[in-house]
Amino acid sequence: MSWSKSELKRSYACNPELIKYLRGRKKWSQKQLAKESGYCERLICKAESGGSIASATIEVLAKTLSSKDMKVYPEDIISDPIALAKKFIEAVHTLQRDLVKGIAHFTDPSGEFKFVQCAKGDYPGTYRGIAALNEAAGKFFEAQSFVEGQDYKSNYQYYGEGNEVVAWGTSTIRVVETGELIDIDITLRLFFEKGRLHRIEDRSIVLIDDHAKILQKVD
Repeated sequence: MSWSKSELKRSYACNPELIKYLRGRKKWSQKQLAKESGYCERLICKAESGGSIASATIEVLAKTLSSKDMKVYPEDIISDPIALAKKFIEAVHTLQRDLVKGIAHFTDPSGEFKFVQCAKGDYPGTYRGIAALNEAAGKFFEAQSFVEGQDYKSNYQYYGEGNEVVAWGTSTIRVVETGELIDIDITLRLFFEKGRLHRIEDRSIVLIDDHAKILQKVD
């Protein structure tokens, strides 16, 4: 796959975990990846150590590591999905209604974002595009806000596999209408493509009312 941007740096640091994951999907050793891509094993070792690789080389690696069921883009090779997922959670808690301002630079303009009912407000549904995501944020934060000062960095955990990240944790919200504080258990599955947030699947625990929770995940 080719780069989607025209202006490129001479080299970029690689995402070692992603390269190892993609190589593992093909059941290749470093030696075999080197052979398939036309580079030396030393370069593959450097890439899998997070070293900086020439942009043209990264493009070749992306094409080599692609498969029928998973396209790999050069931007994927240099992105860090877990770091971006953490920035998303941070924007939700700190920017709240304006969260899109904090994530627009790494969000796919045509992305798809699906949310289930886990709090107050008429926000559940599937939203396509950044403008629609901004609309969803408006609906959610019209009904409640995240309590300031909570330690969302310690309250959340992240698991990444390839270009997918699952983020989960507990946050406290304040209902606008009543001022009541409620803990909500949030689980988000985030998908990245070309180094951008491409899709969100909300699997948070649903609140039946202000006091009770369904003790199962939403599929």
